[in-house]
Amino acid sequence: MKTQIIQLDALDDVASIRDQMSWGQSQRILLVWPNSRTTLHSKLDLLLLQRHARTIGTRLALVCRDQQVNTAADLIGLPVFRTIRLAQHMPWERAALPPPPPSRPGRPLAEIRRARSARIPTPPGNPALRKAAAAAAMLAFGTLLSIFIPRATITLEPQYRSQSLELTLTADSTLFTFNLGGQTPYRQTRQTLEGRQSLPTTGQAAIALEAARGTALFTNLTDTEITIPAGTRLRPTDPAAPAFLTLEELILGGAPGTQAEVSIEAASPGPTGNLPANSLAALEGDLGLSVSVTNPEPLAGGRAQSAPAAAPSDLEELYAQLLESLWDSALAETQAQFPGALVLTARPEDYSILEEAYSLAPGEPGQTLELLLRAEFAIAYIPAEVLQAFAQTVLDASLPPDYHPVPNSITISPLDIPTPLEEGVFVVPVRLTRNLQANIEPLAVARQVSGKSPAAATSQLSATLPLASPVEIHLSPTWWPWLPWLPIQLRINP
Repeated sequence: MKTQIIQLDALDDVASIRDQMSWGQSQRILLVWPNSRTTLHSKLDLLLLQRHARTIGTRLALVCRDQQVNTAADLIGLPVFRTIRLAQHMPWERAALPPPPPSRPGRPLAEIRRARSARIPTPPGNPALRKAAAAAAMLAFGTLLSIFIPRATITLEPQYRSQSLELTLTADSTLFTFNLGGQTPYRQTRQTLEGRQSLPTTGQAAIALEAARGTALFTNLTDTEITIPAGTRLRPTDPAAPAFLTLEELILGGAPGTQAEVSIEAASPGPTGNLPANSLAALEGDLGLSVSVTNPEPLAGGRAQSAPAAAPSDLEELYAQLLESLWDSALAETQAQFPGALVLTARPEDYSILEEAYSLAPGEPGQTLELLLRAEFAIAYIPAEVLQAFAQTVLDASLPPDYHPVPNSITISPLDIPTPLEEGVFVVPVRLTRNLQANIEPLAVARQVSGKSPAAATSQLSATLPLASPVEIHLSPTWWPWLPWLPIQLRINP
């Protein structure tokens, strides 16, 4: 005959065992009692299980060495065996209860009632006995009500506390995993960014407005007629002064010492062409061997105006500002690409300039200086998963008793700027922090307060448990004076 064997646990109650009995489809069910103490020890618990077995049409027996359970089972007629092997080879005669006789189709209800009345012995006619039986029935009914009707919800808020630890992280590019000494591996990423920025110029430059003018006196040094074309360049004695150009063609007579004058103008505008008398030195080219030149009168009229221009310091400042802005953007890109990572590169040290273009050269007039810059930055960082795993391992090593960590509450805060220690090594002091919650076992709470009044239960829980707020107990029905006896009817939050 097929037998379903159910190994009971210390936490099993009547409801959970009834569910396990209903899952199987065997003709016999054998409940194997655990060695530890269970919540099932009363005659009423076994009676409920026996009735459920009859309801689903199966036989029930126990394997148990608990004397209290065995005594209760004997009182209600449940067979008990010492081992599973004996239960499978010995008869279950005490569990073989005959099924009730089926009613015949069409049998009158009055006949069925008379037959049942004939089988039930008539109680004695003693009034005292009838009153005692009625009192016992009422007592049993009240007991059943006190067990199965009330329900309760107990809300408990465990205490929270913070766990914190400060240490120095040593990030080494040669490592592959972290250790409890604070050494962790790190990775490197490259961010390429382009930006454009401008600033007002602070320098000054002279803008030439008019060129200096005057008259040049030429002397023929030969006995041949000489033609001096317009636009002939005359060189001053001052090398910093601009050259002068003749404004018209001049013909010198063929006798030596023949002289003639012609109007001249500086080749570039500005006050640098204002020269004193006798400042012209010679003609440029071959004519300078045959003709001499001078200016009897000063050359004047050269004029310039001061205007804003790009100073060398403007270029340096604009470069530094734009590079810093690109660096901040590179850090933001890295944090967005690797959320929760700890960036080790504090300054733009390892970078390459891919493009650099200024709108003005140093000294060039202009009110605004612009710069286009494209750079590639190398950034070292510790990934978030490495940080979280390291922090959890280190904090678990110093976890206080009777507390458990709150999930996803670890934070890693740098206490200073990461510092390069040597090539490929960074050091940074950090603080590891997470939240902890006090341990509260719902089953232990249920056993502690079952059957007590709400006031007594509140007082006992407040005195024995680490709570952050007062205990809240809600009874159903609200007028019931005690908490349920069965743990299954007690709901513990959280």
